[in-house]
Amino acid sequence: MPWPIDIIKLSRMYPEYVSYEPEIHPGATVRLNNKVVLKVFTTGSVTLTGKQFGTCLYRRLNMTSLSTSISPSIGYQPTSCRIPLPQQLPSSQRVPMPAILPASITTTNTISILDKCSLHDDLLYYDCPSITNEKIQCAWTSTNYRYKRQRRVRNHPSRLTNTVAYRSRRMRLHHKKKWLKKFKYDLLKKLREKIKRRGKLFDMENSIILGKAEQFNAEHYVKRELEKARFYGYRVSPVYDQIRDQINHLKIE
Repeated sequence: MPWPIDIIKLSRMYPEYVSYEPEIHPGATVRLNNKVVLKVFTTGSVTLTGKQFGTCLYRRLNMTSLSTSISPSIGYQPTSCRIPLPQQLPSSQRVPMPAILPASITTTNTISILDKCSLHDDLLYYDCPSITNEKIQCAWTSTNYRYKRQRRVRNHPSRLTNTVAYRSRRMRLHHKKKWLKKFKYDLLKKLREKIKRRGKLFDMENSIILGKAEQFNAEHYVKRELEKARFYGYRVSPVYDQIRDQINHLKIE
């Protein structure tokens, strides 16, 4: 038989343990040695909270409402406890982690990574199994390995992004640099040949042309042109074509 509880009378008899809070939630809060908290609500539900066993809900309640007072006397009959997941130790505790998963989670079927994430929050820290046939037990890895892998991912993200688009972009940049280098040396070679074929040149003019040729840096030209284009808002002019035309139009005396 359910037995009635008068919440106000209970809070008056045991003021150090029971507190009646009609504003926050209409009901009484009972604290036992700061370990277990029992909340009795006027709506007809009772909640028992503790560190060891999570939260238990007692659902089958017989409530006799009193029209005169705000706190009706309620009677409850405890039924089966519902313990929320996860049942494991929280990840914040400094307890050595087990080598394999607890037996309660182990299944004979394979479980995908999405199922694992939905099962337990702690499973987000597990490594993904490399083979599809692997069981969930094989998904556990040590903290040290996870830390090293995390550092590897952060320091070298390009190693992991091995997609076709990324690879083609990388190769395109590589070939562009090679082309610039090759073009720079071709230009210097052409200049020297022109100077040799011109025959007698004034020493000053010769030194000016050679000096300009030595200082020419194709990558620097490209960088400057891009900066100018961004600043002035026009398309990049074909600098190399202009330089090539200037070399070709040099008058041979």
